[in-house]
Parts: sequence; structure tokens; C-alpha cells
Amino acid sequence: MRITPLILTLLLAATPAFAGLSGPDLRTAPRADVEAALPDAHPSAYFHYAERLYAEDDREEAITWMYVGRIRYLLHLHSNPVGAGDDTEEFRKLTAAVLYPAMEWASNDIDMLIGRLDAALAWDAEHPNGYTPRDSFKAQWEHARADVQRLRDELHARRDDIRAAQEAERDGG
Repeated sequence: MRITPLILTLLLAATPAFAGLSGPDLRTAPRADVEAALPDAHPSAYFHYAERLYAEDDREEAITWMYVGRIRYLLHLHSNPVGAGDDTEEFRKLTAAVLYPAMEWASNDIDMLIGRLDAALAWDAEHPNGYTPRDSFKAQWEHARADVQRLRDELHARRDDIRAAQEAERDGG
């Protein structure tokens, strides 16, 4: 199934050099090791970890990590606007290459997607950010989180419309 115009509109409304992860290899290390190292990693590491999970067919978990990455990347970009051009371009590329295809899959289960957005928000709130300390950038952190909260709230509010549009598309109309 493809992303419906309504889902794409919601995604685009929320949109605004892989520095890597010090320590375990994102592609091969045990998940627990990767997840323990992520709080200190460049925000792109979350997207690359999500790519791995998606490839391993753990798509629901991948959605959570993509949105943790989105929150952390937006915080980083909002906190470092001068000279953030390369990171901004990398964020756009990762969003297009990783997030949008996963959202196409996730759009088939709006309730699961809402739950994964909640899980991303909870993980972000419960774990420190060693790359862009949120205590130093509280307003930017709240703004980054609000991006995901708005998407979650919009999906929740429009879930019936989204389902109806998906059913109409399946029925050929």
C-alpha cells in the first residue's frame, strides 16, 4: 500500500554526515549494546539503527527509533543553527530514505503508529542526551518533542478519516 495523500500531508507538515556511534557497530552489535550507546551518539545513529531493525523485520521497533532520532535530530538542528547545513541535508536524506518508507508500512496500523510515537516520546524523556544536552536547550527540546506530539495528536484525531481513505483506496475509489 502507498502512503495516502492525508498521511503524506501530515508527514510533510511535521518535517522541518552520519557522525556515527562511538562504540558498538550499529549493524552487528547486540541490540542492548547499541541502545546503551545511543544516548551519546549523533542523532543520525538512531536512523541507521532503525534501518537495521527494519531490515531485520522488526518494523514496529524501527518506527520507535526513527522517531527518537527525529526528536534528537530536531533538537540538534534547532540548538546549532549556525553551520548546520550539512546536518540539515543529512536529516532530510535520512527522513526521505528511512522514515517515509517505514511510514508507508506503518500507515496500515494507525493505532500501532500512535503507540510507537508515544514510546519514542517516553524513551526520549527517560534517557539523557549526551550529544545535545537538553538541559542546555530546554526550549529547543520542547519544540522538537512538540513536532512528534503534533503528529501523534493529528493521527489520533483523524484516525477515522485515515481509515476511511485507506478503505476507499483499497476498494479502488
